[in-house]
Amino acid sequence: MDIDKVIKKIYKKGDFSHKRKIYDSIDADIAFERFSRKIQIKDNNSTTGSKRNKIRFINNRPYRKYIAIAASLLIPIVFATSVILIKDSTESALISNSLPGTTMAYIKNSKGDIIELDSTDIDIYQNGLTASVKNGELIIENAAEIEMTSIYVPRGGEYKLTLSDGTRVHLNSDSKITFPSRFTGSSRDVELIGEAYFEVAHDNNSPFIVHLGSVSVKQYGTHFNINAYEGESKIITLIEGSIGVTSGSNEYRLTPGRQACINGEDMKISNADVDAVMGWTEGMFKFDGEKLADIATTLSRWYNVDVCVDASLSTCCFTGSLSRESNLRDILDAICEITNTKISIKDNTIQIKK
Repeated sequence: MDIDKVIKKIYKKGDFSHKRKIYDSIDADIAFERFSRKIQIKDNNSTTGSKRNKIRFINNRPYRKYIAIAASLLIPIVFATSVILIKDSTESALISNSLPGTTMAYIKNSKGDIIELDSTDIDIYQNGLTASVKNGELIIENAAEIEMTSIYVPRGGEYKLTLSDGTRVHLNSDSKITFPSRFTGSSRDVELIGEAYFEVAHDNNSPFIVHLGSVSVKQYGTHFNINAYEGESKIITLIEGSIGVTSGSNEYRLTPGRQACINGEDMKISNADVDAVMGWTEGMFKFDGEKLADIATTLSRWYNVDVCVDASLSTCCFTGSLSRESNLRDILDAICEITNTKISIKDNTIQIKK
């Protein structure tokens, strides 16, 4: 009888008498020979080395059977324990190495030149663009030439900038804004992918327009937040002032505390949880009945690690406020404790599951 098949049967649940029959069917010589090969010991009565290291083989057949079974059971257990320890170590390392986001971005001009930005104070003179970094914020100065410029914030970062007209922009992780080095004409136009909070400088003669693909947000001097990541619904929330949101041929006016949610050609206007919307600009995650899948996406961007949620948890929601400076382990522990879920690692992806 094949010893490996026997071991599998012994592992399975069943009554002891049945297992006894399996035990009796084992060919002890074959099993012992296999065990000997595994630990690289010759089947003889000779000994080598010092007295302390001598090994005496037991040639008694019944004892061989006990040794064979014990070894066959022990080796998989030791192997399984090693795998578990390695797996736990890998999980711990992946989560521990996923640090909170920092002040970082890349600036790119129309010619493809790229400058890496962080909190270090620097002056930038680049093909018509004049700017400087002060206290971790990029300040664009009015330039003689008009140069289209993009600021990209990767996953694991955030960045603040002041445009040449005085408008302040706070970019969240995995976001990009494109703008001219100097505004001219009857409007101030920028393009956004991702999430940003705007404090627009007032100018009655030149409205500030944010383009989000087929959607645009137009206003004259106000504060608002836009969440417009690719492949996701576009959410525009007005904090103060007045804005018009255009989708297709229709423009909708928002008043403070209201938000427009646009999915394809559909637009819904509703009251906004301004505190939750603005949380990220204040260094906080503020989740109010938010789906775990959406939270996983937010964590992925901020900690620059892939987090996903099992499909069975698609309707599961979480409410809570957590610092964006917290380590990822604390965030995940809090979520799992409240939602009665657990985490695992698969293909370098953190999975939240039941």
